[in-house]
Amino acid sequence: MLYDYIIENHLSNFNNEAYRRNTKWKMAKTADDLTLMKESDFLDVLMHISLIGKGVKKELKICLDLRNSCGHPDSLIIDENRVAAHLEILALNVFAVFS
Repeated sequence: MLYDYIIENHLSNFNNEAYRRNTKWKMAKTADDLTLMKESDFLDVLMHISLIGKGVKKELKICLDLRNSCGHPDSLIIDENRVAAHLEILALNVFAVFS
C-alpha cells in the first residue's frame, strides 16, 4: 500500500531523498523498484519526506521487526493481544491514512 502511494503521489521526492542517502540508488519508476530498498530504510525516507512522523516510523519499525521474527520461526510465542495490537497500529497508521 505504501509503495503504491509513493508511486502515485510522491515518487520524485522519494527518489531524491533515496538518492541523497545512497548515490547508488536507481530512480524508482514502479512499486517493484521500491522493493529493492531495505524496508527499514524505506521507512526512514518516508519520515524524511514528511509522509510519516517519528512516532509512526518507530511503531512501524516495531511492526516490521515482529513480522520478521514471526517469518523466521524460532522460539518466539505471541498471543492474540499482541497480534491485535500489531494490526491496530497498521490499521490506524497505514490503511486509514494511505488507502
